[in-house]
Amino acid sequence: MARTRTSPEDDNCGNSSANESESELQTDVALLTPRTLRRVLRHIEVEKNELHSHNKLQQKQLAEKENEHPESQPESKKVTKKTVTLSLDESEFNDLKLIASKFTYLSFLWIRKLPYTFKLSLDPDYTVETRFNDTKNMCQGQLQELLEAIPSKWHELMKEDHFQTFFRDLMSQQRSNGCKRVRRETGSAIFECLDADLATSEARFKKFSILIMKQYMIETLYFTWKALVQGPSSVKGGAFSGSRTTLQMMWNIEEITPSAIAASSIFARYALSADDQLQCVGQRTRIPYLEDFEYYLKYLTEGRRKKKKSVLAIFDTWNEMFYKDKFNQSKRKSIIFKSPDARLAEAEADLDMDSEIEDPPEVQDNSSPDQENEVSSDRLSGDSQESQQNSPQDISTMNTDEDSSRSRIPLGEWQNLRDYISMSPLRSSATSRKRKTFEIENSSPPPSRLRKRAYVVSSDDEAEEAENSVTVVTRAGKKAGSGKAPSRRRKKSRK
Repeated sequence: MARTRTSPEDDNCGNSSANESESELQTDVALLTPRTLRRVLRHIEVEKNELHSHNKLQQKQLAEKENEHPESQPESKKVTKKTVTLSLDESEFNDLKLIASKFTYLSFLWIRKLPYTFKLSLDPDYTVETRFNDTKNMCQGQLQELLEAIPSKWHELMKEDHFQTFFRDLMSQQRSNGCKRVRRETGSAIFECLDADLATSEARFKKFSILIMKQYMIETLYFTWKALVQGPSSVKGGAFSGSRTTLQMMWNIEEITPSAIAASSIFARYALSADDQLQCVGQRTRIPYLEDFEYYLKYLTEGRRKKKKSVLAIFDTWNEMFYKDKFNQSKRKSIIFKSPDARLAEAEADLDMDSEIEDPPEVQDNSSPDQENEVSSDRLSGDSQESQQNSPQDISTMNTDEDSSRSRIPLGEWQNLRDYISMSPLRSSATSRKRKTFEIENSSPPPSRLRKRAYVVSSDDEAEEAENSVTVVTRAGKKAGSGKAPSRRRKKSRK
């Protein structure tokens, strides 16, 4: 085979070019001063940021394309026996479906670290006191409730991937059913709005963006829970034949649970958001639904375990509203033999003991007595109106976790336990808030005329009044509101 040889001239040319490139490189390195290096690094960082922004824009466009067709998402598909390979007969399939659906509403909307949680072993050192200390203990607590909800004959099956996928799909379907029930079927009745206001994400954001970040009336959560477990007719006020079996009948619910109240808050918040699907984090709004749900669950569970009277009052009121006949009489002794005023005084005393108040600022009340009478006459009648005018309003604080600086849907501020409950965002322990006086009806939720536009800021004047009455911590951690507090702080800083 003939071999090709390069001429000496070619070799010399190659060596000379290599030497030239090396010399140029050495010259460039010698010219790179610290100032030049900083300039080069700055240029590289700018290019990196541009690529990152372009990538985020593409992800947002992809999410918008997917949200235009929510029926194509796996979460909206119905779960059938064909989707899993578990060998279950008809009765076992229905039993497991009932267990997963009930577990979703009454225990957990989501299971954290699904494969990990199902494959965990029971921890002998686990206690309810350490349940919310970290993610590991939270997963252990979920495992304990799963073992309690699922019959023992399926405990060994829980460690298999097919069972975990099947149970996850059942919970996903139940969440999808709840979203459809609250937003599409009963949203206009719950939130006193038009169907068009909830039809698209743009319409929801335009109509309710202020509401989501500000405050809620707790009656909204009442109607949300009624729609979830009692059906649309219980909220819309239509005719009910009584032949249809509701979830409340199927599950035989005897008392309210912390997860039920927290889930109602999440479903109500999602129904008014611009998100098209209920996920752990909203695709459009970036609302951390899972994190907020766990926050509400911790507040209610720990408060009831520690027997805080302010939290016990929440459960008492919900049980009186929905499960007055089924609720255990021994648990209802404090409700039966104590007047609402007595329970109110105990709840306020408990809040005052738990709060750390240091030189609370004075809040200016810009409303006139005539305006207060006009508002109260719209909602109250007879003795309830007189009792509201005679009851003083005060300023209280409530300690929460450090991660609560973000605005969340509230869980309850209790001034009067008879007719209404004011809902204002939970905040960190370093802040204080003003509790409004409303009333709650014990027997049934108030009719539509009593809650007309009670939770929507519809004009600039009302928005300004809401800002003056409630101090809000936004998602960025900034305080909003007015009164004498900011001016006093400025005077102190000048001194």
